[in-house]
Amino acid sequence: NSIQSVQFQVLDIDNQIVQEQIVQLERQLNQSNTKPDSSLNTNQPHLVHIQPQTSSRSKRSQNRTERNEVSFGNSSQMASCAASWQFTPASVGFYRVQASLNQQCMRSFNLAVLDAVESQPSPFGWAITSHSGFQTKKLPALTKQLSLGWVKLPVWIEHSNTQAVSEINQLMGQLKKQGVHCVGVLDHPPSGISEILNDRVNPSNAASLFSDSQVWLQSIEPLLLQINFGLEWLQLGNESDLLFVNDTFYTQQVANMLRQIQSLGQDVKLVAGWDWLEPDRATNTNNPETENESPWWALHYSASPALTPAELLIYAKQRQNLPIKTWTSIEPLPADSYSSQTRTQDLAQQMIAVGQARIQAAFATKITDDQHGLLDRDANCSELLVPWVILSRAVGSKQYLGALDLPNQRDNHLFEQDGQGVMIAWSQQPVVEEVYLGSGPRAIDVWGREVPIETVQLPSGSQLQRLPIGPWPVILFDVEPEIVRIKREFELLTTQLTSEVSERGKLQFRMLNAFGSDLNGSIAIHSPYLIKNQVASQELQLSAMRTDTIEIPFDFRHDASAGIHALEFAFHLRGKSDKRFSLFRQVRLGHPELQLDSQIDPVNDAVMKIEVELLNSSAQSVSFDCKLFPRGHAYQTFQILDAPVGKSIHSRQLQIPRAAVTTENPLWVRCEQIGTGLVLNYRVSQK
Repeated sequence: NSIQSVQFQVLDIDNQIVQEQIVQLERQLNQSNTKPDSSLNTNQPHLVHIQPQTSSRSKRSQNRTERNEVSFGNSSQMASCAASWQFTPASVGFYRVQASLNQQCMRSFNLAVLDAVESQPSPFGWAITSHSGFQTKKLPALTKQLSLGWVKLPVWIEHSNTQAVSEINQLMGQLKKQGVHCVGVLDHPPSGISEILNDRVNPSNAASLFSDSQVWLQSIEPLLLQINFGLEWLQLGNESDLLFVNDTFYTQQVANMLRQIQSLGQDVKLVAGWDWLEPDRATNTNNPETENESPWWALHYSASPALTPAELLIYAKQRQNLPIKTWTSIEPLPADSYSSQTRTQDLAQQMIAVGQARIQAAFATKITDDQHGLLDRDANCSELLVPWVILSRAVGSKQYLGALDLPNQRDNHLFEQDGQGVMIAWSQQPVVEEVYLGSGPRAIDVWGREVPIETVQLPSGSQLQRLPIGPWPVILFDVEPEIVRIKREFELLTTQLTSEVSERGKLQFRMLNAFGSDLNGSIAIHSPYLIKNQVASQELQLSAMRTDTIEIPFDFRHDASAGIHALEFAFHLRGKSDKRFSLFRQVRLGHPELQLDSQIDPVNDAVMKIEVELLNSSAQSVSFDCKLFPRGHAYQTFQILDAPVGKSIHSRQLQIPRAAVTTENPLWVRCEQIGTGLVLNYRVSQK
């Protein structure tokens, strides 16, 4: 069974084929004198090799060409064949490239396609350890693609190793030029220093290394004297070393150490690890001397097991206004226990919590980890690398605005920076949300795929966008934060209406003009089954950044039914540019202490029986004159007299043809309270 071709396929995160190609194999002879077989058979073992060579051109506007070579060789006969395919990824995203022989996948690799963006301040970073396997020299070239704001790097090296010192100086200097905050980590001493320590301290415990000033001087001072990259942050131990913070002895030792560092001309800020669930003396607000005593500028909090996003937000908010900065770890859910969708949603919620709580720095601390990492143990990209980058750009250091009440009540969060808004939203089940977020928002999902947004115009003249939302979080850019603030601050003050004879209704609401200038415009309230002629309108004059209470009178429809009525508040605001959008609310019509529920049943073809259940929550009995209006027939009358407090049932038989009452043509019942003029209208259909 001869193999003559290789099938290449590129699949997206949903396992959908986005590109494929069948490529003919070309025989390659090696230097062996053994003559290879004339064909490769599937019943023999084959050597398969894939080597992606990523193009240096990474911006979306440029072509990205990935050349992938797959070589096949008969391991026993030293024969080999090769097939090459050039493909261009359609967009930013996460892909799996695979090569198959006879429809059986032989090799595959993951590919992350990321565009380069200019560095922006960001709390998100990577903590790279000495045993992570990641080549740190790659970082400067990848910073714009990865959108890193912070990087932790191991800096405890032999001061006599001038090449290593030079390389770390060069690396941190390059990162600093790109706006990345570098944190030097002193956790694992190099072998030479470990020999000096001998049995005096426990080298595996970072805190014990600083309990002896002689050890400190011998191991750290010569190194710091050679560091010339202007190290800003220095972390003692890793995130799990918890002895520094609450132990008075170690706190004093660290304070002494800080003075020695400063005497060397290094103005560094010290960081230590701590547990979210443990109280820490360093940030004890009940201690008035805390700020002066503590040598720490920041504490990196973590927990085992990791906090949920909701817990992270609670604990972080408790530390928002403390003088010591709050850092945290971000740990994705394990890959073998959760679906990709669940892991991605959880990652989004963790990163959103960082923005909500204004955490200064948040690190992925298990970078090369098959279960929790953004890369696998061989430092190849995992499926969460692309969502991490896209979400870090979306959240960044932006101000958290809150959430909007969407029609389908889906999870969403909004951020704003420099007049530009971002929304992140997702839903367990696919839905289409209809909402107005500005004149031209655009959307992608966490994999970088464009999400189509349809703009429609309502009969009221307002615009809204139809946004498909599903389990993969969607990020909307170019959201207008002023519109978001108007929507969030809008409050309908009238929640209950009472219809009385010869009286007009009033709808009162409170709204903020979130724009930086005065606005003129109009508002029209649409409610076809409540308001006479379906709409009530009024001109508006709104002062900049001011909240006003506005009242709009209207006439009731004479047959407006008691119950819930939908309201559309259609705004037309005129300023630098016209804005037409709507807000949707509900109002209840009826008396808060009186509730009628009616049903109608046929007695025969000419007689109908109506049964009215009256719930009287007032302090006295009530009476009503009632009229029934069957379509195409004369109205009928009956009375409810002296209905007591509580529940009472009132039945009447009326001369109404059975055919006059259908689901399409319900019976209109109008009850006017005797002595007050209160009117309650209902629609009643036959069972």
